[in-house]
Amino acid sequence: MLESQASAGVPVQHQREGTTPRHATSLGKGTVMHAHEALIRERYQALADRDLGKLAGLLTDDVKWRVPGSNPLAGEYHGRAEVVGFFRRLIDLTGGTSHVEPLAIFADESWGVAVEGGSAAGFADRHVTVYRFRGHRIAEASFHPGDQYTLDRYWRKRS
Repeated sequence: MLESQASAGVPVQHQREGTTPRHATSLGKGTVMHAHEALIRERYQALADRDLGKLAGLLTDDVKWRVPGSNPLAGEYHGRAEVVGFFRRLIDLTGGTSHVEPLAIFADESWGVAVEGGSAAGFADRHVTVYRFRGHRIAEASFHPGDQYTLDRYWRKRS
């Protein structure tokens, strides 16, 4: 793969054996996690712990969070306060039963994608969130549900 990338004119970054690439965390036994993957995982842990202060610290001041649909939670949230308010409302509307678990995470210097399994009282879905990073914080996120129609119907009943 590296040879084909190099022959196609794609820059290939080589790494000395036994070193950890820039913006990565060594997990031992040769496994390396990109720092932005770790950041996404921190976001899930903060929500699982209901630690909205920690969540706020993972976001840029001018973060944008997009939630599609035609339901009471749909919209574009701007800034830390609005994004944290969105998550506070989500937790409240589900009576604290909301849970999101990352199934797969892909991240590099600028972008991240997480395939997620989410559930709350009476609802479960798989969805994707696309992240953009700036300064090792989440600057933007777009949520993409697996079943928008069912999700909209669920949130309309809850609010």
